[in-house]
Amino acid sequence: MKVSCNWLADFVAIPWKPAELADRLTMAGIEIESIVRQDAGLESVIVAEILKSERHPDADRLSVCEVSTGARKHQIVCGAKNYKVGDRVPLALPGVRLPNGMEIKAAKLRGVSSGGMLCSAAELGLAPDAEGLLILPKEAKVGAPFAEAYGLDDTVIDVEITPNRPDLLSHLGIAREIATLAGVPLKAPSGYAGKPSGNETFAVEIKDPRLCPRYSARLLRKVRVKPSPEWMQHRLVAVGQRPINNVVDITNYIMIEVGQPLHAFDTRLLSGRKIIVRRAEPGEPIRTLDDADVILDADTLVIADEKHAVALAGVMGGIHSGIQSDTTEVLLESATFQPSNIRRTSKKYQIRSESSYRFERGVDPKLAAYGSDLATRLLVELADAEVAGPLHMVEPAAPSPRRVSVRLSMIRRMCGIDLPEKEIEKVFDGLGFHVTERAKETAGMSMVDSSHATEQWTLEVPSHRLDVVEEVDVLEEIVRVYGIDKLPAHPVEARWIPLEEPGRYFDMQRVRTLAAGLGFDEVQNYTLVSSKEAHAIHGAAFPDDQILANPLTDEMDALRADLFLGMLNVIARNNAQRNLSLKLFEIGRVFEGQQESTHLSLALTGSAATTGWEGAERPYDFFDLKGALFEIFGGLGERDIVWRPSKHAAFSLFLELYHGEEEVGFVGQVSGQLARSKKIEGDVFFAELDLDLLLKQGGATKKFKPLPGFPAVQRDLALIVPEERRFDEIIGPLRDIAQKAATGKNIVLENIALFDIFRSSQLGECRKSLAFRFTYRSLERTLTDSEVNALHAEVIKETAVRLKCEVRV
Repeated sequence: MKVSCNWLADFVAIPWKPAELADRLTMAGIEIESIVRQDAGLESVIVAEILKSERHPDADRLSVCEVSTGARKHQIVCGAKNYKVGDRVPLALPGVRLPNGMEIKAAKLRGVSSGGMLCSAAELGLAPDAEGLLILPKEAKVGAPFAEAYGLDDTVIDVEITPNRPDLLSHLGIAREIATLAGVPLKAPSGYAGKPSGNETFAVEIKDPRLCPRYSARLLRKVRVKPSPEWMQHRLVAVGQRPINNVVDITNYIMIEVGQPLHAFDTRLLSGRKIIVRRAEPGEPIRTLDDADVILDADTLVIADEKHAVALAGVMGGIHSGIQSDTTEVLLESATFQPSNIRRTSKKYQIRSESSYRFERGVDPKLAAYGSDLATRLLVELADAEVAGPLHMVEPAAPSPRRVSVRLSMIRRMCGIDLPEKEIEKVFDGLGFHVTERAKETAGMSMVDSSHATEQWTLEVPSHRLDVVEEVDVLEEIVRVYGIDKLPAHPVEARWIPLEEPGRYFDMQRVRTLAAGLGFDEVQNYTLVSSKEAHAIHGAAFPDDQILANPLTDEMDALRADLFLGMLNVIARNNAQRNLSLKLFEIGRVFEGQQESTHLSLALTGSAATTGWEGAERPYDFFDLKGALFEIFGGLGERDIVWRPSKHAAFSLFLELYHGEEEVGFVGQVSGQLARSKKIEGDVFFAELDLDLLLKQGGATKKFKPLPGFPAVQRDLALIVPEERRFDEIIGPLRDIAQKAATGKNIVLENIALFDIFRSSQLGECRKSLAFRFTYRSLERTLTDSEVNALHAEVIKETAVRLKCEVRV
């Protein structure tokens, strides 16, 4: 928000220069964006009087002017037509550089010498565009600095207001802050004090008091719509507002001066003599002042006449009831609206205004009447208005004063010093906190401790401080106003705070280390995804109850149910940048209804090795990812994972992973159609694991043991089984059979590995041969062939019976 120092001076005597004022406000927690002198770049522009003007001898559109700066006369070639002899205008002489970067030089235009330039408002940076020269008042002194004559001897400070301080969104609010910090009195502007000519009012009906707790209307007649006086236009331009006419400018002026948004209606354009504050009818149309056609919904609050909506409440008026050049009767609106509803309306229809900016943060409820009185005074003074009746205020429930208790002991604890009570009360007075009660603090104290009780104040909080609701807010105000720089510095005491779940933290770090050790790069995605994309991939399996009621964007409107979509989008973005070979993992939270869980995802795409002198590149395949998963499972102490083929619309190859009867994840190859829709080149292999389930049992604890001192012995076994027989249906029973046979013989089964798959017509139709290698070892001695042969024969016999298969010789 831009603030004029000259405007502030109407309310408070500022004891500091602008730079120091900015420093003081910054130390009080009010961020300053910039400090700009209004006359910056205009210091060398002066006031000149046009003495003579003749047509250029060789150009119909140019004139040759003789102007005076008091001490000298100058010949200037000019293209403007809006001046006359005797006018006073701004003159830039050779060597002057204007705010738009133009450097003025002496020149010849069509053969006539020109020693400078007569300037328009646009060339001086005072307006976006302008027709003709800027004509100054007759009283402007010839030869005087233009900035001084035009009232530009002002400094504008751009203040960044945080959302919790809506009271600062006006010159009065900033002036109140300065008065508090400097300890000087505040002079608030006075409102209309005259008597209405009659008793006429507009009827007002509020149909939803929750969304509009108060609404006032005042009728003014014999209004003359004309340009605002120059002093008002200068002030509005200084703070970034475009002057329109005196009626509209007055409503904007009061909003910027005290923070109360106002709106003026032309009563000729209203149907009936009644204002209705109501929710819009679904599908009800309105055209706003910025010429936008809007179709409303039932959650939108509107200001309506007896037939249709005439304004979006708190956001923008309708174009069909706005002030016209021939308006003579005005209805002045001043109201208070629920911030959240204004915020929703502004966001939904993409309409931002100075009014909505203030209303959606909260406006002092007492400003509704005060702002109307201030605007009424200016309308009488500057638009010759006649007040037709009293202010008609409809307020279903007047706000009750807000009270907060604060303890002296807590103030001193927060400040770190023994702050005197008089100093604290001085801050209260400056902030407008009225002490309604003083007592000894007793809350939470025992009878023994009560002897050490200190002062406790009950404060009535001023209505403009909507952010002060509890003791800690008052403490913050005391520290801020007293001066953070005055508080003593204390060394920070570093304390070790144990983790709430240290085991879980180290488990996650272990998984992260495993994945990184396998060459995967970590990514982190948002927990929000597009519900449209999620439905396209998962269909009805994606639950609608995970879609947000009030999303920030359409692309992030749902909580993710898995890590798949985010990872797929990461791969797509990398492919778009020609980063085609990726080995990625993510650890993140996913959601299912009210439940959250932590998942690990792994993805491979592109080539495992790039082309080089050593040979051709090899693309990643499913077994690269399967091998990585085996390493992850092994690192977590989980070896009994069962892989079960399944189907999923997003995958051309899909397997579900089980630990016992509990599904712990899935792995597969993304379908080519889905990959192509994302413009991904090549195959994508993806796996996702539920880490909460995998880590639930804690996994097997790894124990170090010495290397074996005796040699291992290997034996092979080939089984002929039906083609549809799965590997996991065989390997588990084989391990059980071999371990059971070795038990009691002081022999250890170290490993069983599949080393060959053979298919032939000799085996029969739809049959295959699986060859396994068994590794046996004793930890105490060297095994003999006879005892290993006997053990292995027992395994072969039991395998043929239990697995109902043929042993191949």
